Amino acid sequence: MRLAAVVAVVLAALLWTIPASRLAVQRWLGLGGLPAQKNLAVLPFANVGESPENQAFCDGLTYTLTSKLTQLEQFHGSVLVVPASDVFREGVQSAEEARQRFGVSLVLTGSVQRAGDNVLVSVNLVDARSRRQLRSLTLEAGTDDPSLHGLSPFRGG
Repeated sequence: MRLAAVVAVVLAALLWTIPASRLAVQRWLGLGGLPAQKNLAVLPFANVGESPENQAFCDGLTYTLTSKLTQLEQFHGSVLVVPASDVFREGVQSAEEARQRFGVSLVLTGSVQRAGDNVLVSVNLVDARSRRQLRSLTLEAGTDDPSLHGLSPFRGG
């Protein structure tokens, strides 16, 4: 569970708290070429390899990204994010389902894969109407990377 928190926090920190990355996030999300009002759903992350210890991480990452996207002050009013609890409750697994159930225009999909002492997280921005992938980002983090240890909210866990 500690690894889940670390990767989620690192991903959020890289994408949303570093001032220089805000423009990159804006470009990555394609905010310049999309309508002023964007409705977004973060779908459950795929657990590549279906490792039981990864499932809690995948679910936690979905909730964390949803929360962080909702908190982006610079986008308040222009990005509406569907609560992760609604996505899970409805069992939504695809961009088409998210568009039909929630009326979203954008969907974040992703996957998590463990490879030894590394975790590979892939995130994709998908146009819900056309079902085309607009952007993609892949992050790799070592489970023993000392620079990540201080980011975990779960001390000793």
